[in-house]
Amino acid sequence: MIVGAALLYSAQRRVEYLFLALGFAAILMPTPVELYAAFHAIPAWWNLVYSLSLLFGLYLWGRTYLAFIARPVGWRMQALLVAVSAIFSVEVTLEWMNIATAATQIAAYLPFIALFGGVLPAILIGEMRRGDRHAGVLMVPMLLTVSVQTMRVTLFGLEQIPALRAPATALLQWLYSRSVGPFTISPEVVAGILTVLSLALIILLRSNRQSRQQAVLESEIASAREVQQVILPDAVELVPGFRLESVYAPAQEVGGDFFQTLSDGAGGMIVVVGDVSGKGLPAAMLVSMLVGAVRSVAEFTCAPHAILAHLNRRLIGRTQGGFSTAIAAHISARGAVAIASAGHLAPYLDGRELELPGAVPLGIDPNATYEEHTFVLPPRSRLVFYSDGVVEAQNTSGELLGFARAAELSTMPVADIAAEAKHFGQSDDITVVSIEWDGTRSVQQEPVATGSILERSLYPASVRQVP
Repeated sequence: MIVGAALLYSAQRRVEYLFLALGFAAILMPTPVELYAAFHAIPAWWNLVYSLSLLFGLYLWGRTYLAFIARPVGWRMQALLVAVSAIFSVEVTLEWMNIATAATQIAAYLPFIALFGGVLPAILIGEMRRGDRHAGVLMVPMLLTVSVQTMRVTLFGLEQIPALRAPATALLQWLYSRSVGPFTISPEVVAGILTVLSLALIILLRSNRQSRQQAVLESEIASAREVQQVILPDAVELVPGFRLESVYAPAQEVGGDFFQTLSDGAGGMIVVVGDVSGKGLPAAMLVSMLVGAVRSVAEFTCAPHAILAHLNRRLIGRTQGGFSTAIAAHISARGAVAIASAGHLAPYLDGRELELPGAVPLGIDPNATYEEHTFVLPPRSRLVFYSDGVVEAQNTSGELLGFARAAELSTMPVADIAAEAKHFGQSDDITVVSIEWDGTRSVQQEPVATGSILERSLYPASVRQVP
């Protein structure tokens, strides 16, 4: 029972399992002395182990009962548990020192009966009325234990009356001489067995409830994963003149990365890649909201700074202390590029990392602004966007994949990039998106000034050629 309770505590960190393990350890304390005393004479002071066993045991079992019903323990209850345990321990010490009297023995039992037969049962009844089934299960062994001890002290008191001594002694002997096969079964042994069975029943009920909750959670996670597969499809939208590839590999069932590749309606592409802080369902819910926001704002603007500002406003007050990095880019049909970052990794252009100005991640500052960087994409060049799961892939030695290696990998197909990061040691969601422009309608062939009103407004004279 000590090992079982300790394993439960190590797995779930519930304080009742810690008290349970310590309570059983207190019961076990006298066992070495008992085994030795069965074959050897022992000094009287060795019996001090019984006193300590009761001192710690009664306190720990009282805390165990209260912890199983999640009852807060204030200083008054602490003082009561310590006082009852100390009184009982002192009485046992007086007994093995042969200086105890009938009065001291009866007096020591009264606080115990008051605590375990009055105060704690009243608390359990209150919890039962609130719908706590565990309190009802705990009530049975507690009342049985108190009944046994009350009966024992009552018969002991009757033995002190000469006229009742003989029947009281006979009844005590009968109660404590029952046997089952080679074992002598006392009322305390029966109460102890029922206590253990009651605790095992509570643990079983908890396990059953947690199994049901786990099944519901797994179902919700599976549903969330299906939703993510819909909003983050494997096949990206095809736009003439562009070759797109993507890989999305969450570290868990659902991830916090997101990306969207949309047509701007004029032959160009909008690309948004981001990473929500945290993992699991909370991150997945924010991803769903951000993806919806991207699709919504893309109907009104292609400007990366405006897209990021809109996403930032949507996240404010909804992250519970978290945030999201993101990067947005617009590539026109003629290769003119505008790109803005909200704390996200810069993309790689033909194996070289672009230099982008830093910015505050989304969801932190409602007044944050995002600066755009503009250039012209060379024909047949390739932009590769990462989430930090690539750069922060970590092997068993604690070494990170790093930026230098990530730059080298950026010239490879996206599936190979993701595979390399996974092989190195995936510790976070991995997203890789690449866009290759074929250059069929370059700015040299058709100047920006003759383009659409949208392009003229987005990319004025600041558009430049990347060397």
